[in-house]
Amino acid sequence: VAVDGSLGWVYDEMSYRIDVEGRQVSIPIRNTSLWVRDIDRFVLVSEHWSYARGAQELLEEAQGGTLAKPGEFATGHRAQVTLVTAEPDALVLTPDEEFRGELAKQAPSLRELFGPGATVELGHYRIAAAESLNYAWVLANLKIAATFNDRDIEVGLRATYFLRKKTGGNWEFVQIHWSAPIRAHD
Repeated sequence: VAVDGSLGWVYDEMSYRIDVEGRQVSIPIRNTSLWVRDIDRFVLVSEHWSYARGAQELLEEAQGGTLAKPGEFATGHRAQVTLVTAEPDALVLTPDEEFRGELAKQAPSLRELFGPGATVELGHYRIAAAESLNYAWVLANLKIAATFNDRDIEVGLRATYFLRKKTGGNWEFVQIHWSAPIRAHD
């Protein structure tokens, strides 16, 4: 919960259980969410669920044309945010790994995950800020252009960022969550 009590954020690992051929299968789901205080209760303003899949798997699916693309949504509020540092309890969820605290500062970038020469392009996005303007969150679709097996491919990711303003006006990240969409039949 923020020091001023105006918002809170959550990370949880859940299990989605389904019956397959007479056996119960447990699918691990990662969940990050952001809650804003509304008088005497917290209201959900952002939620991101994902199933961890590695960059190699995503590159293979993109090459084979079977990787789902993130759904479109209305874009709003453009802002320039420069991330300088991670707050002490920061969390970074890459498509397949989790980095906490000091390790979050060393988490690989998307360019590092998807190979030399990979580029990241911002697609649809939404940016919002807490009333105090000391916290902000970004929901975005990202397009990763990469080369895999000598072919140019595109990997679409969904990203959520939760940021805190530091003294001096720079921003530090509290949570970053990147994931690839999964189609219902998968």
